[in-house]
Amino acid sequence: AEDDAAPTRSRPIDRWFAAPAPERDPEEQRLRAAHAQDEPGAAIALARHLAADPGRQGEATHVLLEAARRDPCDLDALRALRDLGDTARAAAHTARDLLALAGEGEASAGEALDQWSRSVGRPEQVLGLPSPFQQALARLWSGALPLFRRSLRDYGVLGTHRVARLANRPFGRDLGHALAVFGGDTVLYAAPQEESFRWAPTRPVAVLAGEIIEADGRSRRYRVARALALAAPAHVLLVTRPPGELRVLFEALFAAFGPVRDGEVASDAARFAADLWRTVPSRDQAEIRRLLAEVDEPPTPEQAIEAAHVRAARLAFLADGHPFRAARGLLADDPSLAGHEIGTPEGFRAACEASAPLRGVLALALSAPYLGARAKLAE
Repeated sequence: AEDDAAPTRSRPIDRWFAAPAPERDPEEQRLRAAHAQDEPGAAIALARHLAADPGRQGEATHVLLEAARRDPCDLDALRALRDLGDTARAAAHTARDLLALAGEGEASAGEALDQWSRSVGRPEQVLGLPSPFQQALARLWSGALPLFRRSLRDYGVLGTHRVARLANRPFGRDLGHALAVFGGDTVLYAAPQEESFRWAPTRPVAVLAGEIIEADGRSRRYRVARALALAAPAHVLLVTRPPGELRVLFEALFAAFGPVRDGEVASDAARFAADLWRTVPSRDQAEIRRLLAEVDEPPTPEQAIEAAHVRAARLAFLADGHPFRAARGLLADDPSLAGHEIGTPEGFRAACEASAPLRGVLALALSAPYLGARAKLAE
């Protein structure tokens, strides 16, 4: 009988039904469109809308970090990151440290952050290589050392003022820590006559640190690391020669080893170019030519000095990974922050907009490598 017939089995494909498309949230669509147009406040509004759904707080964190990295001076984005709390702990703690600079709350103690450099590896892995022009200056420094070197006696410093790398004093510990992070053979002198830092084009390069700096228990490690970074071969000429001499040096450098350019070379630059030709070894000359060929437009001394200060500020942050301490150290020493105070939201914003080194450090503090390391250190 038909009723006794075996039931037929349907094919699996017959049981598949297309799931209805999820309904699009009109408010989210509106906020995403505004965000795509870079409308003021759109990123924060979108993040808050996403964070209302516990399953989408990771998306909210991504939107806020993207906004803060694009503009590290954006206090509203930092406040929103802080308010995410445990859902993005490392980002929230970093935002609190940055907001403390603006007088909003207290910075974390951050002892564990002293160790973040151990998880970074080589600085180039985080910061990339120096620019071709900076690399050319490093080659020039080593290849034409007799033209630039001076004696330590010219600076009124005695050999007894030298700080040993393993000395049991704050300067000694800071020196050893910084050189362990980014290398080099720079020497440090505790110079009683100095109030801040000064650089001497000796061999090896000497950093003269005012003894008063040793009493700065909160920002000293960062300040020493930054001073040592500015003594690197790529930077030393920029911090030991005045802009007028640098202008002649740059013109001579391109006249001697750069691509052919229109225009006459000034007589003093031409004489210096001849000195470079006679002094720089042929192997270094070839490498400098290769590097200068990658430079689209020769920088002005002011541009080159600013780039050196930005890189040094970021290198020092690898040695002391606390954003509050780093910013305070820059406030004490970086020329771009002269006359600025950052204890209020208005002061923070003005200082941030005026200082490329400060923006560079804040961006690094919001970067994925730093936040990842900070999250691990908090475990």
